[in-house]
Amino acid sequence: MKKLIKQFPKAAVVILLILHASTITAQSRLELLFEEVSSALEQAKSQHADVLCNKKFEESANFFNEAKHMHNEEYKSEYIVEILENAISSLTLLNESIDDKQNFFYESLQSREQATENNAEYSAGKLFNRAEQLLIDAVGYFEEGDYQYASELSIEIQSLYKKSDDYSALANNLQYKWLPYNNANKVTANKLAPLEYSEAMNHFNAALTSIDKGNDKSEIEGEIISAEEKFLESIRTANKFRGRYPSIISSRTEALKANAEQLAFLHWEAAENALTNLARNESGEQIADIEDINEVVSLYKHAESEAYKYQFLSAALKSFRSAAEINADHYSPASFINSESYLDQASRLIETDNRNVSRITRLADESMMESNKAILVSKIIQSVEAGETTWEDILLSWNKVNAEIKPTPRRISREPDFKPDFQIKDAEPKATTRPARTESVTTNTELFTGNEAEIIKEHGKIIICLTGLNFEAIRTEVEFSHRELLDKAITMMRRYPGSNFEVVGNTDNIGLRADNQKISEERAKNVYNYLVKNSGISSGRISHHGDGENNPIAENRTPEGRQANRRVDIIIETSAL
Repeated sequence: MKKLIKQFPKAAVVILLILHASTITAQSRLELLFEEVSSALEQAKSQHADVLCNKKFEESANFFNEAKHMHNEEYKSEYIVEILENAISSLTLLNESIDDKQNFFYESLQSREQATENNAEYSAGKLFNRAEQLLIDAVGYFEEGDYQYASELSIEIQSLYKKSDDYSALANNLQYKWLPYNNANKVTANKLAPLEYSEAMNHFNAALTSIDKGNDKSEIEGEIISAEEKFLESIRTANKFRGRYPSIISSRTEALKANAEQLAFLHWEAAENALTNLARNESGEQIADIEDINEVVSLYKHAESEAYKYQFLSAALKSFRSAAEINADHYSPASFINSESYLDQASRLIETDNRNVSRITRLADESMMESNKAILVSKIIQSVEAGETTWEDILLSWNKVNAEIKPTPRRISREPDFKPDFQIKDAEPKATTRPARTESVTTNTELFTGNEAEIIKEHGKIIICLTGLNFEAIRTEVEFSHRELLDKAITMMRRYPGSNFEVVGNTDNIGLRADNQKISEERAKNVYNYLVKNSGISSGRISHHGDGENNPIAENRTPEGRQANRRVDIIIETSAL
């Protein structure tokens, strides 16, 4: 906007400001309309408009969905507003006719509410849908003035809703509370007794299918009895397997402790498949061959080792691969070989003694430090060869170069691998021409107490690491307990009125990488929404993204470290000040 003011005369600037204000007003109106229609649709549905005024409700919902599509495709606001106003018109007509129908079908609607509360539309879907369609038909007869037939149908409708409610309760009990099913899963019967468990599940699923269809209870009970017999048989077989092959069970338990199911999924699946095949091929009292037993044990141990390698060595491996990518074995062979050697030692130690965590960690840190040396030296040499800097510059700035080589437990950079600053000529900080705007980070520390936040100053930016947000393991919501700390962050942000801000979500390394990425993005988005709503800072100056598990500031091996890594960072871009 400052550039525009320099380029245009005052009259033109006034026009631009008016147009800008009009755009904001139109955008605000559009957002309000979307909220209004969305809220009205929810309200109408809570009054059973989806069955009592089926056509008008569908028409309104279709208008709303069309408007959302047009908004996503960036249609002009006036077209979208017109569609939303059509939705409001349909909802208005719907409201005018709903009261009489609610009174007439009151008892049917009560039965419908009860069934819906118990999720009958999912657990007894076909029964529930039959009741839904019959209610829509009955409403049609009511609208035609055939009140007697509509009344007769309502009795059948109530019966169907109540039956779907009963069947839903039965399905929920089978899936979540039924002991034969739960006990079979507790002893891993699906793996240790696959044949019996598979037969049990066939009867179990047949029972759920019969419930969904609304079949006679005698048919459902027959399937349940057959399922129970097979589940109990699978439990006995699984327990017998456990007694026969303790080495397999022990190796599987250790792999689970290492979180191999998530961190070494392919190796875990190979072990699980081998276990299932061994259990499936068993017959009578015959013991499996020792070679087959050892193979399964070996697969689980391998999965366990791979999981621990991921936990302890992933960061060191990233640095080593980064070094390899820039040919560090050529430019810095000694450091590169040392890094590889430390990695190899750590890897072998994990396979032989994974409980020696302190030594494994030390080796991983040594490997990363050597990789960092190799990267730095390689890039310096490449920079000299390309004529971008000179050996004299490097020698004069050696203190800075040496500092870059030292290992650091905190990786604040959003880049996944070590990436030092190689602009050697800029090693000495340049004097600022506007000292009044470059406020020292230390003057902001009085805002935060205890472990609420860490403040880090990098080149051209200040990072507020909000370690005190205390997200639970997979939670992403901004809760009431977070508000005080976020308000302090807002206070600090307001001290930099000319800056842009970036909200970055982070996680620990437990779980799948893709899931952690999504969690971090949700955390960033929710904090972003709070800041935009409460800071008074334009949303155009605040952005957000997730870094997943890529940017830890503490070790993930301890609960305290994982808690610190489940945080949100606010980056203040100060380079323009």
